[in-house]
Amino acid sequence: MGSKFLNFFNKNNLNLVVVAYTIIMMAVILSIVITPLIFRSDESLAKISYNIYAPTCHQITQRSLCVFYQGDEISKIDNCLSEETPIYIKSIAVEYGDGSVGYKFPVCSRCLAIYVGMVLGVAFYLIQKDKTKFPNILIFVILIAPLALDGTLQLIGLHQSNNLLRIITGLIAGGAVPVYLLPMLSKISSVFLSKFTNELKIK
Repeated sequence: MGSKFLNFFNKNNLNLVVVAYTIIMMAVILSIVITPLIFRSDESLAKISYNIYAPTCHQITQRSLCVFYQGDEISKIDNCLSEETPIYIKSIAVEYGDGSVGYKFPVCSRCLAIYVGMVLGVAFYLIQKDKTKFPNILIFVILIAPLALDGTLQLIGLHQSNNLLRIITGLIAGGAVPVYLLPMLSKISSVFLSKFTNELKIK
């Protein structure tokens, strides 16, 4: 019975890696998206999500998107604050000029776009003829260059970015990740499966 399972995993290793990766990334996106939705009803639960993502993202409110409510109804998803707001803050809840109250996603607009791109990029990976091969690394460099350029130029004060640019560059960079990451994960899991299979045969 055990050998049948191992044979199944060996034969379907690549497909299982793709499915597992997609499920994990979808779970990450879901946890991000639902956080501002549950903040109104359970702040303590929502704050767990903000704390989890804090080490990976600056969570600056001016560079984030918010879910806005008019009363009990969701009115829009928009920039939390204007980029021109003089002092960077990390408030979870903000009030908009029209009186609506917004609740911030636990990651900034760029990080959110990267995560979404990391799921959408699976489609680009699946249309490749040889799914075990790494595309030319130069393509990856070109795809992440807009994100690096946008972020670096803002950091040194030569350019003022905005959430639309962050979303576009994040989607492009995120979309490139699975095309290179999935073949790597497939090879790593194949090595572990081979070692595990050999150990079982020895025993």
